[in-house]
Order: sequence, then C-alpha cells, then structure tokens
Amino acid sequence: MKFLLLLILNLGLALAAPAQEEPASYLGNLVSRATEFVSDFFSEYDEPAYKVVRTIGDSQVEERKYPGGLAWACTDEENAANGDENIFWRLFQYIQGQNEGGVKIAMTTPVKMERFPGEKGERNMCFYLKPYTDQEPPAPTNAKISIVRSPEMNIYTRRVGGYMDDADWDYEFNSLKTFLKANNVADFNEDKYYANGYDSPMMFYNRRNEVWVTKE
Repeated sequence: MKFLLLLILNLGLALAAPAQEEPASYLGNLVSRATEFVSDFFSEYDEPAYKVVRTIGDSQVEERKYPGGLAWACTDEENAANGDENIFWRLFQYIQGQNEGGVKIAMTTPVKMERFPGEKGERNMCFYLKPYTDQEPPAPTNAKISIVRSPEMNIYTRRVGGYMDDADWDYEFNSLKTFLKANNVADFNEDKYYANGYDSPMMFYNRRNEVWVTKE
C-alpha cells in the first residue's frame, strides 16, 4: 500500500512537463503521458530467457540457467530507511527517457534486488534492458545509475505469491535454503540472494515473486 501511494504521489514528478508550455498544451501532454505511464503498469512484461535445467523434489523448485551478457540498469541506496521506492523511481525515470538521447525503454521484469539475509544496509536494484543484449544501452544522465552485464549463472528458485516486505523475502530465502538442503542440494551461495518482483503494485492477485540463490 505504501508503494502504491508513493506511485500516485510521484506520478506528477515523473511526468512533469516544462514550465514554459501553454496550459492547454501542458494538460494535453500530461494526460497523454499519464495514460502511457499507467498503461506500462498493466502491460505484460518481457523477461530474460532461461533454460530449466531440472526440477527438484516434488515441488516447483527449479534450477535455471541464464545466459551471460544480459544488460541491466542498476543503482544503490546506502540508507535502507529510504526504502526501495527511491531507487525504483531513479531507475524508472531512466527508462522513461532520463538518459543520453532521451530514449524511452520498455519496462521489463524482474525488478531484481540484491539482498543479504537479515541486513538492513545498502540496497541494490536493477532493471533488465532487453533491447540492449547485443548493443550498448543509452548512457544514464544520473551518475547513481550504472549499466551492468550479468555473467552466465545457474540459480535455484520457485514462485511465491502475495506482496513481499523485508521479512517475507528473508523468510522465503530461509525456506528455500532449507528445502534445497533437505533434497541434498548444497552447492549454492548462502551469504546473499536476489529478490525478484514480476508485477506492478496494481496486480492484486496471482502475483509472482521469486528468490534466486546462485549455484556455486
């Protein structure tokens, strides 16, 4: 709910038009951009292609292989008290055209966050940049955003629903870790995980969230 309220409050900032526009032109452009903005949140999103290597036990836990070289726009927030909304909006403004060339980039999934169990320190969040797998993405104009190419990696994961907070993500990580060990899978990184959200805050049912633990 907090995220949804911030989404509404920040809509005007994200879509702000230049002050010199005539009122009629400003209103028309604002309506057009708002329609486009909301449409993005109800669209079906592209995600990175992957191969399912195997399923584990009788659950929906998968080992997946993701190719290397995928492009991501990433940013950090040193003060976790600011929440994830601050870094989300920083990245969202990048794909809305706050980059060299003013290029608008389609929203994709997942929104990926690097997390360390139980810690409330620095947050790292990334958006997948599908169109730029084989070319360079437009350079960010915000110095706090960097373009990262992910290495090839295998991960263990499963899908869970609902809205997730810090405690939920840590709980799912610990639950997944326990399940893997019970099924004689121990070749994974226990020091950190990736929290992945696939839906807009306006998707109220059948939500998709995934904790990724990397295979070592």
